[in-house]
Amino acid sequence: MKNFGKGLIVTALVLSLATVALAAGGPGSGMMRGQGMGPCGGNCCGGKGMMGQNQAAPENISLEQATTTLNEYVANNLKGYQVEKIEAIERPRATMYAATVTDAGGNTFSLHLNPWGMVRGPFLQNN
Repeated sequence: MKNFGKGLIVTALVLSLATVALAAGGPGSGMMRGQGMGPCGGNCCGGKGMMGQNQAAPENISLEQATTTLNEYVANNLKGYQVEKIEAIERPRATMYAATVTDAGGNTFSLHLNPWGMVRGPFLQNN
């Protein structure tokens, strides 16, 4: 009878550990098993791996191009707002830009123009 009790405890322990291990996932989990980390096999972010290594090289966008792009974005998508200031941010591979955008009521936020020419945001500013 003692052996039966010990066997039952060991079986329950093994089953519970197996359940936790299967529920947690891990390398190669998901529908594309064995191709990388996570449910999409490492191809979630626009290329191989999680960091998108297959992205095209960034362009060097000039301040004039950034000004035009950001002003067009604000005019088309954010009625009543205007670009107050554009600041260049030097990155190791290219330049990106941060624009301060305000409206008549004094509401302020930032938009970012990345080196690939995509406008990101709005981002609230810390005052």
